[in-house]
Amino acid sequence: MWSAEGWFKVGAIEVTSTVAVVVVGALGLLASVVSSTVPYWLAYAPQFLFSGQVWRLVTWPFADQIGMWSALNLVMLWFFGSELERQTGKRQMALIYAG
Repeated sequence: MWSAEGWFKVGAIEVTSTVAVVVVGALGLLASVVSSTVPYWLAYAPQFLFSGQVWRLVTWPFADQIGMWSALNLVMLWFFGSELERQTGKRQMALIYAG
């Protein structure tokens, strides 16, 4: 199943699942530049989870410091993820990211 359409458009950009994940990841990296404590508040840590900070179950993938490898990971995700999403479809790719 080949699908080139995204979930919605922002200007001329089709926002697919891969684009959304890469943009959120890039925003997380930029937030870590503004405040070095951002990754601390997003990271998964069971002791904080048990004290009621349940957002950590969802935000842990975005708890990263900016660096060459973090940027390279986002570029590779965009490049290969976009191709995979074209081949599998937007719903299947969203399920892959959610899993």
